[in-house]
Amino acid sequence: MEAKKPSGDFGVLIERRTRQAGDRPLITWYDDALGQRIELSWKTFENWVAKTANLLAGELGLEPGDRVATMLDGHWQGPVVLAACWTAGVSVVPAGAGVDGEAAAALLATAGCAACFVHEDLLTLVPERFGAGQPPPALVAVTADLLGRGTVDLGRALPFARLVPGMPDEFDAGDDHLAAEALLVPGAEAGPWTQAELLEAAADLGGRLGVGDADRLQSGLDLDSPAGLLAGLVLPLLRGAGVVLERRGDTAATWRRLAEERVALAALSRDQVQALLAAGPPAGDLDLGRLRALVCPREAGGDEVGEAGEGAPGVPVEVGEGAAPGVPILVTAFAPEKFRHRSGDAET
Repeated sequence: MEAKKPSGDFGVLIERRTRQAGDRPLITWYDDALGQRIELSWKTFENWVAKTANLLAGELGLEPGDRVATMLDGHWQGPVVLAACWTAGVSVVPAGAGVDGEAAAALLATAGCAACFVHEDLLTLVPERFGAGQPPPALVAVTADLLGRGTVDLGRALPFARLVPGMPDEFDAGDDHLAAEALLVPGAEAGPWTQAELLEAAADLGGRLGVGDADRLQSGLDLDSPAGLLAGLVLPLLRGAGVVLERRGDTAATWRRLAEERVALAALSRDQVQALLAAGPPAGDLDLGRLRALVCPREAGGDEVGEAGEGAPGVPVEVGEGAAPGVPILVTAFAPEKFRHRSGDAET
């Protein structure tokens, strides 16, 4: 499937895809530790994004070009926060996972983040991550409780789930933000990504993997990581595909989900792929007929899944047969050069 250049920024893309998909599920989120399953249709997602963008611009006073740090720890509202930032022309600094702690702290001390969206479980990390003596950013806490009641003392943090429902349902994004900064990766060698660059990277990945709007994707990668953000949010938004997101999923549950959610492609870490293959599908009648491939980012020195070969960044390399007949295991370095970290050659 040929990759296409983006024809509009994230706000335009979400509006266009919502008109096409309507009530069709976009995000299905699972937290096995809490026993939660939450589903957002395209319409509901668009509404949450508009309200959150109004929260950014109205309640927090953010403007296009400002930066927001995210420490969301796999929360289901994470995709909403990220998409709202881009709709409002605000850049995201993912600081919650998959990066060197010292590098993240150093960056956040100089990145000038005006706000931080943080999972309630990570609130105590915010002062450390932003550096001593820096003016405190506006804090917004996402909580496990759907009404925004924290399981810990939220302190000065604003409760996201209480504020968002009262925000307007429509957001005026103003100018096109396709050339605006969208992502600043802690520890990355290269500078920020624009919205256009993120969408082009997703278009390349989607074209190589043949992702269409009838597909269901599944991601076990953290949205606070660049690879997880690309595979678990940007690609589904661009291609109009539904996505299943897991937080704290176990191997047996992941196998069942691949079948029950009729997943076509699953983006997983190398460890998750290895665990799935080692355990095999649980006993029972699981229909994996829609599953075309498991894919994972290539990791430094990591070829335990199979012989990775020398594919160029973004090129899937078949490395063996999966547990289900006809399902290949693919390793793909789908995070391009800008996602390399100074600490080594790993591509997140």
